[in-house]
Amino acid sequence: MLIAAAVCPHPPLLIPAAIGAAAGDRPPELSAVGDACQVAVHALATAEPNLIAVVGGGPADLETVLAMGDASARRARGTGDPDPQAQAYDDEVAGAFAAADDRWLGRLDPELDDELMVAGRAAWQVLAGAADGTRLQGRLLCQANPYGVSYLVASWAEP
Repeated sequence: MLIAAAVCPHPPLLIPAAIGAAAGDRPPELSAVGDACQVAVHALATAEPNLIAVVGGGPADLETVLAMGDASARRARGTGDPDPQAQAYDDEVAGAFAAADDRWLGRLDPELDDELMVAGRAAWQVLAGAADGTRLQGRLLCQANPYGVSYLVASWAEP
C-alpha cells in the first residue's frame, strides 16, 4: 500500500556539477526547487516506510515512491518562442500533484507530452499506478521555470 510519495525533477538539476557553469550562478528559482526537494524527500523518510522506490520502472508492493521527472521544456527563455500549451499543461499537472490526483496523472497523453518535451510522464504514471486510488493528501511544494523548463516538486501523504 502506498503511504507517501514525492515528485522531484530529474537528478541532474539537483547536482551542481551536472549543470556545469550554471551551477555557479544559480537563479533563486533553482535554489527554491532544491529546498523543496529536500522537504519532499524528508517527508518520505519520516513516513517510516519499509521501502522507498525511485521510479523509472514498475513498482510492485510499494509503500513510498520518489517519482523523478521534469514537466514541459517548451517554455521560452531568452529569444525562444514558448509553446502556448506549455503553461496550461504545467499548471494542470501541478494541480494534479497538489490534489494527489492519480487518475488524472494516469491519463497523461504521451503524444502531447512528447510535443511539450515532458520528461516526467513515465515516472508520474508509475506513481499513479502505485497510488491506484489510495486516498492521499497532496501538497505542491514548488513550481519553477529556470532554463525554460518547468520543475515541479510535490509531496503526497496519508491524511
